Amino acid sequence: MPAHRIEWRLAQVDPLLVESLSNSLQLPPLLSHLLVARGVTSPEEAERFLSLSLQEMPDPALMADIDLAAKRLIQAAQHGEIIAIYGDYDVDGITSTALLSLFLREAFGVTPLQKIPHRLKDGYGLTCDHVRQMVEQKVQLLVTVDNGSSSVEEAKLARELGLDVIVIDHHQISEPEPDVVAHLNPHRKACQYPCKDLAAVGVVFTLISQVRRILKDSGDSRLAQLRLARYLDLVALGTVADVAPLRGWNRTLVRYGLLEMRRSPRCGLLALFQTAKLTPAQVTAHDLGFRLAPRLNAAGRLGDAALGLELILCEDPAQAHRLALQLEALNQERKAIEHRVMAQAVSFIESDESKKSLSALVLANSEWHFGVLGIVASRLVERFGRPAVLLSEQGGIWKGSARSVTGFDMKQALDRCSDLLVRYGGHSGAAGLSIEKQNFAQFETDFCKITQEANLSADFCETRDIDADVALSALSFADVEAFERLEPCGSCNPAPVLRALRARGQGQVKNEHLFIKFDICDAQARAVAWGQAEKLAWLSYPVDVIFTPRIESWGGQSRVVFDVLDLEPSQ
Repeated sequence: MPAHRIEWRLAQVDPLLVESLSNSLQLPPLLSHLLVARGVTSPEEAERFLSLSLQEMPDPALMADIDLAAKRLIQAAQHGEIIAIYGDYDVDGITSTALLSLFLREAFGVTPLQKIPHRLKDGYGLTCDHVRQMVEQKVQLLVTVDNGSSSVEEAKLARELGLDVIVIDHHQISEPEPDVVAHLNPHRKACQYPCKDLAAVGVVFTLISQVRRILKDSGDSRLAQLRLARYLDLVALGTVADVAPLRGWNRTLVRYGLLEMRRSPRCGLLALFQTAKLTPAQVTAHDLGFRLAPRLNAAGRLGDAALGLELILCEDPAQAHRLALQLEALNQERKAIEHRVMAQAVSFIESDESKKSLSALVLANSEWHFGVLGIVASRLVERFGRPAVLLSEQGGIWKGSARSVTGFDMKQALDRCSDLLVRYGGHSGAAGLSIEKQNFAQFETDFCKITQEANLSADFCETRDIDADVALSALSFADVEAFERLEPCGSCNPAPVLRALRARGQGQVKNEHLFIKFDICDAQARAVAWGQAEKLAWLSYPVDVIFTPRIESWGGQSRVVFDVLDLEPSQ
């Protein structure tokens, strides 16, 4: 198996464009450099990027079927019909369910039924059994959120049984589409909505915006006063957790959602902040993705994701605290299980000669916990630089998760293997799938052939993009503070990555992490190289280090912190 290398790649930035931005908008040169590195090259683009506005919201009416969905939802709410919301067990699904539930309650006084499937018992998406259960419960309108675009058979059964269905989703769509009352998904060919990158919770927000508009136009002044921005905290959480691209309208949604969260956190989220040791007033998109989302996801991975939904909707502080502690315990258990499965998977890969020449990793073990397979698959992609499929036994068949590398469409690859799959769904970067055991060997052969045709086996090299080279002696607190104008950062709008050549620092090891102190222009920066304790000896000599700088506030004091992404001895 070729070694997985990491190659540092410095962005090529036109200094004249940097100077133009700095002069036109009075921006610090380093901030202008970072904007140009992100493709923001004109003063007009820079102003839009730095000053996001909710007034730039795309017209909800451009989303296909949205009037059908809005009017059917209004009809059901105003006439006392039983409404059910069928979500998903990840954070996007949970926040989507919570958002629609809160809106129906606060706008119409309606409390819908809520169903979050159990990852281990139910699997992903709507099932025919759940459709029948809804009918038995006298449900008249079923709304699927973060699933449903591939539920063709389930939608057909619902129509036969007289159950109206609205699908709200953002996953790629298989043909034919489900036959439902309304299908809201930006990826539909008929959809003219310009922001194709919405998470499901963003699609839900688009729907309730259209509901409010229709009622306002009809003269309902009470609902017209409902402040929709209050729901943006949930939109931000679901969008970041689902790794939706933080560009355009998504970035605006997250920025204003963070403002809502800082200003007035919900009872349940406040309890989650406390167990995660976060200060609400300083919460960032990074915190949502790496501190809150894993805790909410833990329930769905190891048990019942409804626990996370219950916490978000909880309005009793004492109960919220108890729920948050349960999630914290589950998250710690999840970490231990994930570590064990990862170690076993790596050992299996490195000890099996037959795996070394393959362009993809396809692994199965009946003892692996199904709930952590997606995380471990992502870790394997990071480590070995190739697509990974991990499976465990569920009900006599292999079920699991697939994760891709940049430039390889996982959903399209699984489409080509569909005759071997019991069920599958997802998008270009990630998917879920089920395989009969007798088809496993053939699936591995076919899938690896597809990845080989894509030339993924040629070079297992990961590139680490660097925005700029800096001299630590010239990097100031004010420079780092200015970087906050790039927030929220995440997918497609990464946090700044800087490189310092021939830097000197003093370090110490704590657990498996390396803690370093670097001298910068007007202070000292604390640096953390997570999981890189073995590099302590390198600090006896100058090192080249790539890092993301940020301001950390604690006890009324602010300081510069470097998150070290990689370092190596200077050549």
